[in-house]
Parts: sequence; structure tokens; C-alpha cells
Amino acid sequence: MSWWWWWQSSAAERLRRKAAAKRLQCDAQSALPLPPLAPGLTAAKENEIAVASTVEELVTRVKAGTLSSYEVVSVMVKRAREFGGVKGVNAVTEEFYDDALTEARQKDRQLALTRPGCSSKNLGLLEGMPISIKDHINVKGKDSTTGAACRCFQPMLQDALVVELLRDAGAIILCKTNVPQCLMLPETTNNIWGTTVTPWDLRRTAGGSSGGEAALIAARGSLLGVGTDIGGSCRVPAMFSGCVGFKPTPARVSDQGLTMPFPGGKIGMKAVKVTAGPLANRVEDVALMCEAWWVEKMWLRDPFVVPLPFDHIAYRKGLDKTQQRQQEEKEPQQGCGGGLAHAKKFRLGWFMTDDFFEPSRAGKRAMGLAKQALEATGKYELVELKLDKSTNGWEAVRLFYNILTAEGGMKSYVEGLEGEPLIGAYRKMHFATSLWDWVRPFMNCVLYLLDEKRMRFMVKGFRREGVPTRDYWQYCKELQVYQEAWVHMLHAQDLQGFLCPGVALPAFCNGASQSVESACTYTFFLNLLHFPAGMVPVTRVREDEACYPLKELPRVQRDSIARAAAKTMQGSAGLPVGVQVAFLPFQDEMCLHVMKDLQDAVKFRDLPALAKRRLF
Repeated sequence: MSWWWWWQSSAAERLRRKAAAKRLQCDAQSALPLPPLAPGLTAAKENEIAVASTVEELVTRVKAGTLSSYEVVSVMVKRAREFGGVKGVNAVTEEFYDDALTEARQKDRQLALTRPGCSSKNLGLLEGMPISIKDHINVKGKDSTTGAACRCFQPMLQDALVVELLRDAGAIILCKTNVPQCLMLPETTNNIWGTTVTPWDLRRTAGGSSGGEAALIAARGSLLGVGTDIGGSCRVPAMFSGCVGFKPTPARVSDQGLTMPFPGGKIGMKAVKVTAGPLANRVEDVALMCEAWWVEKMWLRDPFVVPLPFDHIAYRKGLDKTQQRQQEEKEPQQGCGGGLAHAKKFRLGWFMTDDFFEPSRAGKRAMGLAKQALEATGKYELVELKLDKSTNGWEAVRLFYNILTAEGGMKSYVEGLEGEPLIGAYRKMHFATSLWDWVRPFMNCVLYLLDEKRMRFMVKGFRREGVPTRDYWQYCKELQVYQEAWVHMLHAQDLQGFLCPGVALPAFCNGASQSVESACTYTFFLNLLHFPAGMVPVTRVREDEACYPLKELPRVQRDSIARAAAKTMQGSAGLPVGVQVAFLPFQDEMCLHVMKDLQDAVKFRDLPALAKRRLF
């Protein structure tokens, strides 16, 4: 009996009960009938709001009075409840629907009173628009759990700065969305809310760690959302769910109010930086959120943010600062008959493979389509990049894994859980980082005999008790060398940006991330570089591409990772595939401009089945 009471009071059991209580609370809330929605809504209007219009178009109509915020929020509330819950993609963790509808009605009343003489300058960029927020981004009065039971029932005292700025722009918070336990997985699952899936195939993951955001947005259960990105956490889910995800330059977005899965809610590692970023179904909507963020209040409240307002000329016209100055210098000549010289084509780089993880057939075709589509616009000249040992995926993998596991044994993650066990998706990583150091030479020999060069390479730098300070400093120095090598390669060819594959594989099968997470090398190398980067959907996997033939791979890649990739590619026909656009730091608006051109050129308009359904 005493053993029973000890087990009941143990930390793991206490946290299991806490997680169950939180889930029960949320289930009870979602079981309640929805509050009264706007009258007169039809399937046509639902399609117009949820699918056919950009956020900017909806805002314009709300300001003009031809559409109400109450109608927009009503549509998204019903779709978020229906498609974001356990019967859909299981993306929504906490609902704020009552508050959202009340706020929408208040905004409509205020607009009605001021509309006759109002100026659009007095209204927000996102006036009356419902948005969703990733779980670990603080919303006043709500939990930021990071997928950990120990943070349930601990409401935040104030909004994160990025949330506060969106409220200032007129946005209405609709709900919070699911994340993986500890936020460090390319799939979204935890012991509180379970697993989030992609709307394209409910047997496959929505990616992570912003998987809840991407799945809900792709199902048209949210118009616009806020995620975060430290290794592809916005961009991987965006590709898996077929929407747009953007990682800004880290120094342009405040991290105030982002709760991290470590003791005290703070991250001690700063060599690779977490960055809040927008997700949406269109590049225009992503750019609108960036415009709402890059205002004076951002850097006045957080002095570590570089004070750069949104550059409308760069985004609208594709002119960087140098080109804008040249245009200003030439403008006086127009009055003398000089005119402006014909603009030369904008040079972009591209590469097909990082040499560490070969993209799928569909991924390679997507790259070819993106390259051809941009060249066909007549604006771009695409230059192939030749990666060497200083810039390829092998170097990115070595630096990323060595820096992020430098403390040894995933200690901060384990301590941050306060006794809750790590979920199964971390099993291999936790084993590899916690293994006794004297055993590592034997493990290395076994991996060598099994011809597992990539696996050997990834775990080579792991240490149970962490690496010495001197070694960590060496990694940081080598990271600077890696960044300099990339900048030199781009400058040597007069390039500011480039295209590259999104993720080497489309959406993984649920639970497969621990075997194929290195397919995300194409996203996390950009976190090492601190480059702004965005994912744009381009195509879908064809029937003849639902495979990963080992014979087509370089000899060094024919290993257990490739066999797991081949398994997850089975049945992948129809899944979305994206391409990334990346630029040098602080060229975010130029990056968005090229993303917009790519979106318009490839014309990807396909919808998952859930997004096609109408509820009115």
C-alpha cells in the first residue's frame, strides 16, 4: 500500500494527472455550443472569407462597411471548431471564441460610429481579423505550456510583444495551437493534447514545432498565425501542410514573451536564435503581419531589435536599398530627358542538393518548376550554386547538432519537464546524448561496420556531461567561419538571395521524425546563417514520385536513414511540396518580394479536403 501511495504521488504521475485535467478542461470547453454567430452567412460568403480573399482585401471591406468583423470571425470560429479539433487536424489547444466574437462586435460598432469621417490611417492593418497563436507565445491570462504538463494552469501575466503589436494593429486572438513537447521536433505531439496531423493526410504529421498553426491555417480554420522558428519550425510545417511560412532575420523580431521549454522559461543557448514568424496561405498576408510588427514600438520596447521599419519599396518593387538610392539619383535626369536605364535582371542563386540528404523526386521537380517559373517572368537570372565542404549540409549538420546538444544528455529539456518523461519521439536523441562517453568508441565501431556514416557523423560530438567550454567556443568560432563562407560565396557571384529545397521529404508518417529528422537540413542551415527565409508551396507528389529509390542515392546515403525515408515516402502521393527562398540578413522585404513572385508564377491553388468543406 505504501508503494502505491508513493507511485501516486510521484512527479510523473502528478504531471500525468495534470495533463489529463488540462485536456479535460479544454475538451469540456470545446463541447459547449458556440455562441451566436453572425446571421445570414452562406457557403458563398464562407468561401469568400476563408478561401478566396487575402487578409488585406478582407480588412479593406471591413473598413468600408461591406463586410463585418463579426462575419469574418464567425466563419473562422466555426471552421476552427470543426476542423481544428480532434475530429479534424487536432490543432487547437485553447479556444477564445466567446471573447473573439464579442471583440468583433465591438469593433464593428466602433467602425460604424467613426466611418463617415474616419481615415484609414487611424485603423489597424489587421482591423477586425482573427488570428491564431502558437502555444508557447504568451497571451495574457492563458497558458504557455511548451507541450509540458508542468506549465498547465499557469496563465501568463501579459502578452508577448509580437502579440501586443498585432492587437495594436486591430487583430483579434482566436485560439492557441498545438506544439511538440519541448518544441524541438519536426512533428507535433505531446502528452496533453496528443498529435496534430496535416489536413492533406490525417495519418501524417503536420510538422513541428509550429505544426498546430500550419495545420489549422491550411484547413482554412485561421487566416493568419504566429509561429516560431529555430530549426525550421515555421517552414517545415508550412511545407507539410501546403501553406506559407516565413522566418525573419532574428534581430528584426522581439523574443520578449516567448516561453521556452527550459527551467525559468528562458533559453541559454544564443548561437542559434529562435525567431517569431508568420504563417498564412498567401505571401501577401505574411508580409502584412511583418508590416504590423516592424513599427517603432517594437524597438522602443525591445532595444535589442534593430530599428528597421517595413520597406514598402523593396517588397512592392523588388528594389534593395542600393537600387533605391540609384533610382533616386537618376530621377532628376527624367526632367532633362534622361530617363531611367532599363533594369537588369535580378540574380538569384539555386542549388538542388546539400549533399547530406538527397531530396525526393518531387522535391527536385519542385525546384525545377520554381526555377523555370521565375525565369519565365523575365525578371530573374538563376545561377547555380556549387556547395563545397565549407558550405554543404555535412558542415551544417555538424554545427547544428553539436551546438544544440552541447550541454549533454538533453539536460535542460529534461529539467524543464520537472519529472514528466520525454515522449517517444525523443528516444533516439536522448539515448545518443546520454550514452556513457566510454561506450562511444564501441558505438562508433558498430555504426562503421553497419555503414552508417551519416549517423556516425551526427552523434560524433555528443557528450553525456556536455562539451568543455573551450570546445563550445570552438563550435561558435566555426559557426562564424560557416557564415562567412556562405556570404563570400554569394557576394562572389553578385547574389543576395537564392532558392533551395524545402524539406528533403514531404510530410512524414506520424512517429517517423526520430528516424528522418535530418531531412530538415535544408531548413536548419538557414537558422545557422540567421538569413530570412520563407517556404512557398509549389506542387504535389505524383504517383510515380511516391518512392525514394536507394539506387539513385550517393553511396554514402544508402543507410538506415534512407530506408526510413523510403518507408515514409510510400503512400505520399498528393502531399504538398514547397521551395524555400532565402536572402542575406536584413533583406526580409526582398525575400518576401521574391516569394510573392514565385507564388504568382507557380500558381499553386490546390486545397486539402478539409479546406474545401463548407459549414454554412
